[in-house]
Parts: sequence; C-alpha cells; structure tokens
Amino acid sequence: MEFDTQGHRGFTGRFPENTIPGFKAAIDTGVATLELDVVMSKDGNVVVSHDLVMLKSLCLAPTGKPLKDDSKVLYKLRYAAIVDYDCGSLGNPNFPEQKKIKAYKPLLSEVINMTNEYTAKNNLPEMKFNIEIKSSPKGDGVLHPKPSVYAEAVYDILKLYEVEDRATLQSFDTRVLQYLERTECEVPLGLLVDNKLGVEKNLELLGFDPDIYSCDFKLLTKEELQVANDLGLDVVPWTVNKKEDMERLIDWGVDGIITDFPDLLMKVVKAKGVA
Repeated sequence: MEFDTQGHRGFTGRFPENTIPGFKAAIDTGVATLELDVVMSKDGNVVVSHDLVMLKSLCLAPTGKPLKDDSKVLYKLRYAAIVDYDCGSLGNPNFPEQKKIKAYKPLLSEVINMTNEYTAKNNLPEMKFNIEIKSSPKGDGVLHPKPSVYAEAVYDILKLYEVEDRATLQSFDTRVLQYLERTECEVPLGLLVDNKLGVEKNLELLGFDPDIYSCDFKLLTKEELQVANDLGLDVVPWTVNKKEDMERLIDWGVDGIITDFPDLLMKVVKAKGVA
C-alpha cells in the first residue's frame, strides 16, 4: 500500500478531538486518512467519540457548567442529548496548543458526509477513514452493545455511504474483529495492540491474520516489524508525535503513521519522499 498518513482523532494536537473542526483541519494538512473512534448512543446511533463517557476534563454540560464527574455514559443517552454537550471549549491539558472552540460529538454519518462534501468543494482527494470500535468484554450491555450489534451498526453506515473501499475497521477487542472476519467483511481489519506480547502471540490470540497490525509505536522494534511484514501485514503504529520518531519509523519501513500532529507528519513524509 502507499504510505498512509493518518490524523489521530482528526488533528488532536491543535483542535478538539473527534470533532468537525478538527477533521476539516486535518484534511487541510493533506493527510490521506482520518483516524477516529466510535461509540453507540442509547437510541442506536453511531457517535464519533474516543470516550464512552462524557469526561469532565474535556466536556461541559448543556448548561455550559462543568461536569461534576465522568458518570454520563453515552450508551445511556440519546443522541439528541449527547449533541448538546460542549466538548471543545475546555481544551485538552495534554495539548496546550489545542484551540479552545465550542464543539460537539458528531455522528459517524455526519463526518463521512461532511468529508465527502468538503473534499469535493475544495478539489481535494477523497479521504480514507480508519475507524476504531471502542469495546471490551466488561463493557457489554453497560457501555456499549455486544460486538455483533456494535460492528454491524458501524459497517452498515460504511455500506450506506459506499465508502467500504476507503475505510478500515480497527479495535483492541479481538471479538469485534473475529465477528467481522466471520461475516466476510469487505473492509480491511486492523488489530490494535498496547501490550508487549509481540506480533505472533497477538495474532495467535486473534485467531487470524488481519490486514493491519497497529501498535503503540513505543512497542515496535525493527525485528517485530519484520515479523509482521513477513506475514503479509501492513504495520501502522500510533501515536507518533515527534519528528525524530517519525523519521526513524519511516526509515525502518513502516506502512503508515498515526499522529496527533498531521501537519508535522506531512512535512516529514515529504522530506523523506514517501508521500
């Protein structure tokens, strides 16, 4: 595949994560792919959000007042209620350069539709979407539906908007990927990894070879990259935010990079001649 440049949750380094302004800003940098996360609302809508709850550190109540705690579970709220929370004005303490602007958690369908319209209007290449399904066994029925319902809801939207050929689905939850594999999903699948087990052990636990192996970049070694490549897997590490790390990983031969600073990544890949 061509080297894949991905904006993590849009452009988290400088804009509120997983929001329309952030996605537009990421598109403007020239990245090929928007990386984003999805959760489910009470009324079955697929919502773009990294967190399964309204974080008091990132979101304000519909009244504009601070949240007392993180007890508001998105899966227990209808989307009409979710959209009233402001998840941009507080900014993010981990990203001091991030703009503080009012923003809400959009629907996956809205993000796809906006992206298609924005690129067409500005004569830009069509964007790809790397979508993480946020689930875990302990969250079933509490924070999200069971894997089959969850995965089908997301996949149905990709089919409805006819972007299967421009999308990948990824998850830390092997159950989600196993379900999609059994149903012969036409969208490439990515295994997210944040452990030190290594490529072969993680694939053993998954039970099949996914299309993409996506690990925390700090866990990736040249040897593990070679193991994955020998198995025919593309390797796209996350979340790489420093120039020297980007350069090193590109020199190693990774197939893409996910970053909170897509503007920096685009400068690096152009200097390296890989994009």
